[in-house]
Amino acid sequence: MLKVIRSSIVAISATTILAGAAYAQQVGQVSALSGDVVVVRGAETFTLSAGDAIMQGDRVLTRADGTVSIQVENCDRSLDSAQSIVVDSAFCTKEVVSLASDGTPVVQTADAGAVSGGGIGAAPIIGGVLLAGGAAAAAGGGGGDAPVSP
Repeated sequence: MLKVIRSSIVAISATTILAGAAYAQQVGQVSALSGDVVVVRGAETFTLSAGDAIMQGDRVLTRADGTVSIQVENCDRSLDSAQSIVVDSAFCTKEVVSLASDGTPVVQTADAGAVSGGGIGAAPIIGGVLLAGGAAAAAGGGGGDAPVSP
Protein backbone atom coordinates (compact mmCIF):
# COMPACT_ATOMS: atom_id res chain seq x y z
CA MET A 1 0.00 0.00 0.00
CA LEU A 2 2.80 2.42 0.90
CA LYS A 3 4.52 1.73 -2.42
CA VAL A 4 1.32 2.61 -4.34
CA ILE A 5 0.97 5.92 -2.49
CA ARG A 6 4.62 6.82 -3.17
CA SER A 7 4.20 6.04 -6.88
CA SER A 8 1.09 8.20 -7.03
CA ILE A 9 2.85 11.14 -5.35
CA VAL A 10 5.81 10.87 -7.75
CA ALA A 11 3.43 10.76 -10.74
CA ILE A 12 1.49 13.79 -9.49
CA SER A 13 4.72 15.74 -8.82
CA ALA A 14 6.10 14.95 -12.28
CA THR A 15 2.84 16.04 -13.90
CA THR A 16 2.85 19.30 -11.93
CA ILE A 17 6.45 20.06 -12.91
CA LEU A 18 5.78 19.34 -16.59
CA ALA A 19 2.63 21.49 -16.57
CA GLY A 20 4.58 24.36 -14.99
CA ALA A 21 7.35 24.03 -17.57
CA ALA A 22 4.81 24.26 -20.39
CA TYR A 23 3.24 27.37 -18.84
CA ALA A 24 6.40 29.48 -18.47
CA GLN A 25 9.47 29.01 -20.60
CA GLN A 26 12.81 30.20 -19.28
CA VAL A 27 14.38 32.54 -21.82
CA GLY A 28 17.15 34.14 -19.79
CA GLN A 29 18.54 35.02 -16.40
CA VAL A 30 19.52 37.91 -14.14
CA SER A 31 23.25 38.47 -14.78
CA ALA A 32 23.77 41.31 -12.26
CA LEU A 33 21.60 43.07 -9.72
CA SER A 34 21.78 45.64 -6.94
CA GLY A 35 19.07 47.03 -4.69
CA ASP A 36 15.37 46.20 -4.94
CA VAL A 37 14.28 44.53 -8.19
CA VAL A 38 11.07 42.53 -8.66
CA VAL A 39 9.47 40.45 -11.38
CA VAL A 40 5.74 40.22 -12.04
CA ARG A 41 5.02 36.74 -13.36
CA GLY A 42 1.34 36.13 -14.03
CA ALA A 43 -0.52 37.30 -10.93
CA GLU A 44 2.48 36.94 -8.59
CA THR A 45 5.35 39.29 -7.73
CA PHE A 46 8.77 37.99 -6.69
CA THR A 47 11.98 39.66 -5.51
CA LEU A 48 14.82 38.89 -7.92
CA SER A 49 18.41 37.88 -7.14
CA ALA A 50 21.45 37.48 -9.38
CA GLY A 51 21.25 34.19 -11.30
CA ASP A 52 17.43 33.95 -11.13
CA ALA A 53 15.57 32.64 -14.18
CA ILE A 54 13.70 35.05 -16.45
CA MET A 55 10.60 33.67 -18.16
CA GLN A 56 8.81 34.66 -21.34
CA GLY A 57 6.18 37.29 -20.40
CA ASP A 58 7.93 38.47 -17.19
CA ARG A 59 7.69 42.15 -16.31
CA VAL A 60 10.89 43.23 -14.54
CA LEU A 61 10.73 46.39 -12.39
CA THR A 62 13.51 48.19 -10.56
CA ARG A 63 12.62 50.20 -7.49
CA ALA A 64 14.15 53.59 -6.65
CA ASP A 65 17.36 51.97 -5.35
CA GLY A 66 17.57 49.06 -7.81
CA THR A 67 19.45 48.24 -11.01
CA VAL A 68 19.52 45.00 -12.98
CA SER A 69 21.17 43.41 -16.00
CA ILE A 70 19.23 40.69 -17.79
CA GLN A 71 20.57 38.29 -20.38
CA VAL A 72 18.05 36.87 -22.84
CA GLU A 73 19.45 34.77 -25.70
CA ASN A 74 22.34 36.84 -27.16
CA CYS A 75 21.13 40.11 -25.71
CA ASP A 76 22.04 41.92 -22.48
CA ARG A 77 19.72 44.68 -21.25
CA SER A 78 20.27 46.90 -18.21
CA LEU A 79 17.64 48.79 -16.25
CA ASP A 80 18.51 51.73 -14.05
CA SER A 81 16.48 52.68 -11.00
CA ALA A 82 12.72 53.12 -11.44
CA GLN A 83 12.45 51.38 -14.81
CA SER A 84 10.48 48.47 -16.25
CA ILE A 85 10.53 46.12 -19.24
CA VAL A 86 8.46 43.15 -20.39
CA VAL A 87 10.37 40.11 -21.59
CA ASP A 88 8.90 39.18 -24.97
CA SER A 89 10.04 38.63 -28.56
CA ALA A 90 10.97 42.34 -28.90
CA PHE A 91 12.99 42.40 -25.63
CA CYS A 92 16.33 43.20 -27.30
CA THR A 93 15.02 46.23 -29.21
CA LYS A 94 12.13 47.64 -27.18
CA GLU A 95 12.29 50.80 -25.09
CA VAL A 96 12.65 50.62 -21.32
CA VAL A 97 9.75 52.32 -19.49
CA SER A 98 10.57 54.85 -16.77
CA LEU A 99 8.44 54.68 -13.62
CA ALA A 100 7.17 57.41 -11.31
CA SER A 101 7.67 57.07 -7.56
CA ASP A 102 4.25 55.38 -7.25
CA GLY A 103 5.19 52.76 -9.88
CA THR A 104 3.07 54.13 -12.73
CA PRO A 105 4.69 54.53 -16.15
CA VAL A 106 5.99 57.96 -17.07
CA VAL A 107 4.70 58.98 -20.52
CA GLN A 108 6.65 61.44 -22.67
CA THR A 109 4.49 64.01 -24.49
CA ALA A 110 5.71 66.33 -27.25
CA ASP A 111 4.40 69.54 -25.70
CA ALA A 112 4.38 68.96 -21.94
CA GLY A 113 7.44 66.82 -21.26
CA ALA A 114 7.11 63.89 -18.90
CA VAL A 115 3.68 63.19 -17.48
CA SER A 116 3.03 60.57 -14.82
CA GLY A 117 -0.05 58.40 -14.73
CA GLY A 118 -2.82 57.80 -17.20
CA GLY A 119 -5.31 60.62 -16.56
CA ILE A 120 -5.34 64.09 -18.08
CA GLY A 121 -7.43 65.77 -15.40
CA ALA A 122 -10.64 67.75 -15.69
CA ALA A 123 -9.23 71.27 -16.25
CA PRO A 124 -8.25 70.79 -19.93
CA ILE A 125 -11.64 69.21 -20.69
CA ILE A 126 -13.64 71.93 -18.95
CA GLY A 127 -11.49 74.64 -20.54
CA GLY A 128 -12.06 73.10 -23.98
CA VAL A 129 -15.83 72.97 -23.48
CA LEU A 130 -15.92 76.60 -22.33
CA LEU A 131 -13.75 77.70 -25.24
CA ALA A 132 -15.95 75.85 -27.75
CA GLY A 133 -19.10 77.37 -26.23
CA GLY A 134 -17.61 80.86 -26.39
CA ALA A 135 -16.69 80.37 -30.04
CA ALA A 136 -20.23 79.25 -30.85
CA ALA A 137 -21.69 82.29 -29.12
CA ALA A 138 -19.30 84.64 -30.95
CA ALA A 139 -20.34 83.10 -34.26
CA GLY A 140 -23.83 84.42 -33.69
CA GLY A 141 -25.75 81.31 -32.81
CA GLY A 142 -28.52 81.61 -30.29
CA GLY A 143 -31.93 83.06 -29.68
CA GLY A 144 -34.66 82.61 -32.28
CA ASP A 145 -32.51 83.59 -35.24
CA ALA A 146 -32.32 81.36 -38.27
CA PRO A 147 -29.24 79.13 -38.48
CA VAL A 148 -26.21 80.69 -40.15
CA SER A 149 -24.24 78.52 -42.56
CA PRO A 150 -20.49 78.76 -42.45
